[in-house]
Amino acid sequence: MNNKKAKGITLIALVVTIIILLLLAGISVQMLTGNNGILTRAEEAKIVYEESEFKTQLELEILGNHDEKMQMNAVELKTNIEAHIKNASVEGNEFPLKVKNTKTNKVYMIHDENEIAIVEYNEEYVARIKSRYYKTLKEAIADVPTDNSQNQIIILKDIIESVSISANKNIILDLNSKTITGSNEQDYTILNEGNLTIKRKWKIDWKYNGNKLYFHRISSYIRWDLRSYFKCDKNR
Repeated sequence: MNNKKAKGITLIALVVTIIILLLLAGISVQMLTGNNGILTRAEEAKIVYEESEFKTQLELEILGNHDEKMQMNAVELKTNIEAHIKNASVEGNEFPLKVKNTKTNKVYMIHDENEIAIVEYNEEYVARIKSRYYKTLKEAIADVPTDNSQNQIIILKDIIESVSISANKNIILDLNSKTITGSNEQDYTILNEGNLTIKRKWKIDWKYNGNKLYFHRISSYIRWDLRSYFKCDKNR
């Protein structure tokens, strides 16, 4: 009788042990393969490390590309980057160079406008001032200092946006062969109360309000392609 009880207890203990082991195994698998599991974290850490290494290699190529006058040659730098850095693809032959890591699809911009900078690029950016990038033209205009330093805004893509320029701003707008179209919510494209210069190949789809063309306000200045000034005495 005691032997039967012992065998029954042993069998129950075995079943309980097996259940516990299965539970532990399930937990272990989840810890290894879940969204926050060890393997997932390891893969994420590997990607971060590889991206950091890619950027470090870019910095080394930039350091090695300077001549005795501490200037860089864009074409030479592009050639060296594509030759020496795995998964690197470079767009353009002048600064800023657009460098893409084809493995991770991250994009960097290399600038050499009296300042060397590697900027992580986002396809949502529509404008830049030197190595600073903006997702709206309004943000770029707001960031132009009133002391007229760093006042050139370069448009990066066709945009639909209506903006205004305050009286204390002196802005050079480089359209860079892109188009600015006013938003549907406004009856103007650019309302300018400051000084505005438009340069390079450009197109602005001005918004109309009846027979009036609102591109700048009374007594403000606009200069076309760095050649001549026009003063507006009334909205036209």
